[in-house]
Amino acid sequence: MRWPLLQECSRPVPRIEDRLLKSVIYLYASKDAAESGEPGASGFLVGEPCALPNAVLLFAVTNAHVIESCPVIRTAGPPGTDRIFVRQEPAWYRHRNKQDVVVTPIEFAPTNSRDLYRNYVPREWFVRPENFTQASTSEDEPQPLGFPFGPGDEVVMLGRFLGHDGTDQNQPTVRFGHLAIANPVQVKQQGRSWQESFVIECRSVTGYSGSPVFIFRPAALLGGGLEPLGLERNAGLPRLLGVDWGNLNRVGLYDYAIDWSDEDAAKSYAAWSGMLAAVPAWRLGELLDSPEVQDVKKELEADAKKGDAVLDFAPSEFHPS
Repeated sequence: MRWPLLQECSRPVPRIEDRLLKSVIYLYASKDAAESGEPGASGFLVGEPCALPNAVLLFAVTNAHVIESCPVIRTAGPPGTDRIFVRQEPAWYRHRNKQDVVVTPIEFAPTNSRDLYRNYVPREWFVRPENFTQASTSEDEPQPLGFPFGPGDEVVMLGRFLGHDGTDQNQPTVRFGHLAIANPVQVKQQGRSWQESFVIECRSVTGYSGSPVFIFRPAALLGGGLEPLGLERNAGLPRLLGVDWGNLNRVGLYDYAIDWSDEDAAKSYAAWSGMLAAVPAWRLGELLDSPEVQDVKKELEADAKKGDAVLDFAPSEFHPS
């Protein structure tokens, strides 16, 4: 007997939308480093709903460990230009439970900004824990439909490949993979605390820290036909799975030593496992919903309503936790 859902099914990887690529930002040690395109790290923009009509407040997102050395932001802009937002480490808001994710507001933007050079990830795209334990029952709900997310679901990461990242303008690259474990696990970060992490099979290298990681379920096709299987209306909608914070070694750097005893591991050398670890998106949601972040959002909204055009913020205007 052949299960109908698995019969002659194809799951093509979709073309990555420009709005996702436009949400990627680069992080640098200084303004000079940003202007010259020196090596650094990655991040992305999230659009936080706000009280202003037809607008969102853009928040830059990256890892807490990134802004210790690279707090300055460079976003996409018109051809031949870029946007640099000078930040110092105290201007970034940290998660109260030491999750490796930070945010800082940069400016207001139109809700529908598809035609701009810069875009953002909507809050409604964040995955929730229940997306991995139960399925949606309505076509109006975001993924997953039919069954929960789990091992094997398609994953794509957008970030900075240092070999070809663009000197004058950001040129993010895309890396593909699959969710390896259904639910987040605790992974020990070197010199830091344990980090709740999605484990993803996706070859990553230095420079991608802070990158957005999306999970999606392409429409399954019957053989060479075009008829979708089941409730697939929202099947192509990407969901933000999490924020890449690092690569896992088979042995060494993160004490990840499968198959080897401690004695054998000590005599061996570090080798990439092909796995990356990502902070779950709902931890980013907790940070954005925190009193500190919501308070500064209200202050900026109030300034904008009074007619003060808030397009950029100096570190002195923040009240970091």
